[in-house]
Amino acid sequence: AAMAFERMRTLSPDRLDGVSIYSTTLWHLKKEVDLSYLAQQVTSHKTSAEAWCVAGNCFSLQKEHDVALDFFTRYVSNEDFDKAVACFRQALRVDPRHYNAWCGLGTIYFKQEKLAVADYHFGRAVAINPHSSLLHCFRGVVLHALTKDDDALAALDTALALNATNLVARYHKADIFALVELHRVEAAAPKDYTVHFTLGSVYTKLVREPCLMFVSLLYLTS
Repeated sequence: AAMAFERMRTLSPDRLDGVSIYSTTLWHLKKEVDLSYLAQQVTSHKTSAEAWCVAGNCFSLQKEHDVALDFFTRYVSNEDFDKAVACFRQALRVDPRHYNAWCGLGTIYFKQEKLAVADYHFGRAVAINPHSSLLHCFRGVVLHALTKDDDALAALDTALALNATNLVARYHKADIFALVELHRVEAAAPKDYTVHFTLGSVYTKLVREPCLMFVSLLYLTS
């Protein structure tokens, strides 16, 4: 497969179709030099999903896992979900412990609002790499969206224990505690319209912002 892709690149060096699969092939073959060269070739295509995937595989092979997660999430943010899913599943067929691929699939399913499926995939990623603050925070965000607040708090606490500067984890902890307190006020003063207005504002924000939080998480904790 690698030889076929090399031939394709020789004949058409500016072609981007298929380079995500080529980079995944190089990742599995541990060809760091070839993968770095490919990443340099596609860096000019900064708006291309294929280029982000190549960069993610390159940093993953160099053990820069958090940076790799950043680029894989940018790859997903292009919203070419079918191509991204195919790439991540191919990676898992070759290496079931490719936690970046589990995370990538989890991010896609979260953006598609398939929350239970997203939680499963993030859970697999966390099981493989339990020392990643980013992964625990990702899962905490999903659990929060599933209204499993105790589990979400546990995941966010773990994220903060691993990286105290993870600001998005702190943000979501604050949201959870704010909702708990607001519901207590609601129970004590059920006719107070300001409480219901505030609750509505918080829930509206939680519906609109989660996908954006996935992007900002990577920049705030890098």
